[in-house]
Amino acid sequence: MSGAGTAIKSILCAIVLLLATHAFATEPDSMGSRVLPLTQMMPQLSREKQIWIYLPPGYGNDERKRFPVLYVQDGQYLFEALSSSTDNPYINESLVRKLLHGLRWYGSWQVDKRLDRLFAESKIDRIIVVGISSGDGNRTAEYSPWPWQDAPVPEGAYYAEFVVRTLKPYIDSHYLTLSGRSDTGIAGSSMGGLLALYAGLKYQNVFSKVAALSPVLAANVVGRHLFEHISRQGKTHAMKIYIDLGSAEPSFGPLEPVHESLQAVGFRDEELWFRDIPEGEHRIEDWGARFPQALRWLYPSQDVIH
Repeated sequence: MSGAGTAIKSILCAIVLLLATHAFATEPDSMGSRVLPLTQMMPQLSREKQIWIYLPPGYGNDERKRFPVLYVQDGQYLFEALSSSTDNPYINESLVRKLLHGLRWYGSWQVDKRLDRLFAESKIDRIIVVGISSGDGNRTAEYSPWPWQDAPVPEGAYYAEFVVRTLKPYIDSHYLTLSGRSDTGIAGSSMGGLLALYAGLKYQNVFSKVAALSPVLAANVVGRHLFEHISRQGKTHAMKIYIDLGSAEPSFGPLEPVHESLQAVGFRDEELWFRDIPEGEHRIEDWGARFPQALRWLYPSQDVIH
């Protein structure tokens, strides 16, 4: 191909990419929700993280309207909208294949659909959800605050610092957020739930809400580290901490020692919601079903009379 032909092809490719980016990022319905992609550098661990940002219906209609934010781990499994992300120019082809395979095999939490429904029914106030992918092969280490058999070199402290020091400032500077701690939460399931609990307690000046669905609390993973962490951090701010565990996943608990430890450092009953889920299992479908109840407690609608 001639030099001129190569140049023309490059220009056409650039135009197509620009149009695709615009099409993905533009909201077709001003009243509908959106899920937008972001690739964020993680300087703490010298790697990139794929991020997905859920913007609620009506976002941006009034620039003065700002929204609480919830940071959630395992972002690649959160949103149903990602199942149609094959034309997303922000994600390379191999990651697209991996993402779609995971969604088809494991399903998703359907957070976007469930939130849209909750908002329509005025059951919670509208929030932004920031999903952080763990689909890069570093999940166990990143979600491990302390060393154990599967994570001899834990990265949980660096990961939590990334969320607080790098990702949150970016989100607050680029989106219509309520950035104060009273409007900021962190959540996750399984190892992501353990990480959320760890980070929420460590950064109580940043987070006021924690949701840990089926957190891994087994002795071979946390040992005494978690209880020492609770004792060392203590209670420095008022919080809401939601933790659940299904009856079909007893090996991931127990919950009661954690409950007692949090009470011992000053958390009141109204700040804690520990749930035993009858027949609850350790899988994405269950976490998606439990998530709305956790959100209704963490982010209640101001229209709801308490």
